[in-house]
Amino acid sequence: MYSKLSAVLTGDIINSSKAEPALLDKAMDQICDATLDITRWTDQSNMRFTRFRGDGWQVYLDDPKLALRAALIFNAVLRAGGTGLSSRIAIGTGTIDTLGTTSLSNARGTAFEESGWGLDALKQQERICFNGNGVSVEDEIIADLLIERAGRWSVAQAEAIVHYLRPETTTLEIIAESLGISAQAVNYRIIGAGGGTIRKSLQKWEEAANLKFLKGKA
Repeated sequence: MYSKLSAVLTGDIINSSKAEPALLDKAMDQICDATLDITRWTDQSNMRFTRFRGDGWQVYLDDPKLALRAALIFNAVLRAGGTGLSSRIAIGTGTIDTLGTTSLSNARGTAFEESGWGLDALKQQERICFNGNGVSVEDEIIADLLIERAGRWSVAQAEAIVHYLRPETTTLEIIAESLGISAQAVNYRIIGAGGGTIRKSLQKWEEAANLKFLKGKA
């Protein structure tokens, strides 16, 4: 059993029954690719992605303080991906009994339970929830506000935000080179997306969350 707290993100694609199978597969590939990208800019060596029930997905995060940033990255990737699809996300925090074998299909632990229960309890118009050990009303509020803001990103803004919300230091020039546009265009996109405020809010939340989750009872 893992003694420290971890996080599990469980999601499903909204209105997936109306989506073309190819677009649904593409959206799932985008979430999977984003998961792999997150492992590159963190030390999340155990981070895993699993697709289930056709339109459902699950991601394990060893470090719970990164859960909200990851949720925003997934939202941005889907918005930028051109499928027109988006996802509900339930973040569960708790301990892990086992990560299973090659996927999360047979993983167990309170973090998985809290995340699954959270997704089941989400109302149709809701897009995110926080459940589990150490979670407060304030965590739920900031998650709701950030996801609501993310829902108003344009495709172009989301493309820039995917790069801008990576925790390592980056520059407008680096993002511009990745997107094939000017640094000024990147700046316009980030300002329009509220990127500066969002990044500062995430940094403050992660600092507080790190202390809180470290004190969590395993």
